[in-house]
Amino acid sequence: MLPANRYRAQPAADTGIEYVGTNWNGGTTVALPSHQAGDFLLFYAINGLFTTPSLPAGKTNIANGGSFGAYVRVGYLIAASGSEVSGTWSNANHLHVMVFRGSVKGVHAGGNAVSANWPALSGFSTAAWIVRLCAGGGANLTAPAGFTDRGGATSGSYRTRGFDTAAPLGGTSVAQVAMTPSTNSVPITLALEPA
Repeated sequence: MLPANRYRAQPAADTGIEYVGTNWNGGTTVALPSHQAGDFLLFYAINGLFTTPSLPAGKTNIANGGSFGAYVRVGYLIAASGSEVSGTWSNANHLHVMVFRGSVKGVHAGGNAVSANWPALSGFSTAAWIVRLCAGGGANLTAPAGFTDRGGATSGSYRTRGFDTAAPLGGTSVAQVAMTPSTNSVPITLALEPA
């Protein structure tokens, strides 16, 4: 009899990346979930009219842009302690944060143009987790296939939502897919690599 792994792909190994928590707020600041030094704090700020939200001191910009009705800024912070704060994202109508442990930023796509599709992404390792973040306008977005819903705003005009694969993807690319329900905002697809 052939060994079980001879012709069958083995599941991706646990890379040590861990989802910690999510929070959101209809304003320029947000309370951070419990976290510790070394955690990856991922922020998504949206302004629904005319202005891109600012990037607070100490945060690193990932992407920003959009057009009338959806201007966003995506940024991150590697926590230096368990008492970090969001800082003030001036001009934001809504601010969303996701916290991960054991990860660093990998490649990303999107975050600068209005679309009704989650951007495709490639060039990451098989150990990477994939994150998708967006605001859904007046609708709560549902998780793309293969992604876990990590929550988001449940009321108001700018309903942010965050999703991740909750484990290593096991591949090196993820396809563009339509957001459901269909909405035009500024989506981003981001790879988190093991730290």
